Amino acid sequence: MNQSRDLDCRQRIVSSHDVTQSWDVNFFMAVPSFKIGDRVRVVLVPPMVEKEMPPETIGLFERCVGRVLRVDGFDEHGHLELNVANDGSQAPDYSQHTIWIEPEFVEKVA
Repeated sequence: MNQSRDLDCRQRIVSSHDVTQSWDVNFFMAVPSFKIGDRVRVVLVPPMVEKEMPPETIGLFERCVGRVLRVDGFDEHGHLELNVANDGSQAPDYSQHTIWIEPEFVEKVA
């Protein structure tokens, strides 16, 4: 990623969240780059998911927290595509659930 895109991404992310809620803005500043096939651990349910999604979707995201999942793609906003089973584990293909998550809510696993 180039630096201007990184800055734009961080500004978009920070402005899309209510940073008055005990969010550490530095958490949003160190966004690693990802590629398809990378393994990531979901570390947090995005606040916008908790605020705007139905309970079933929130539950699926909650079941993914702590799981190591494969990056299967990206959208035009830089969200990671993760394909998961009902229990939040890695789905072998696109047959179950696809979630889209901002890179700030995952960590790269070696």
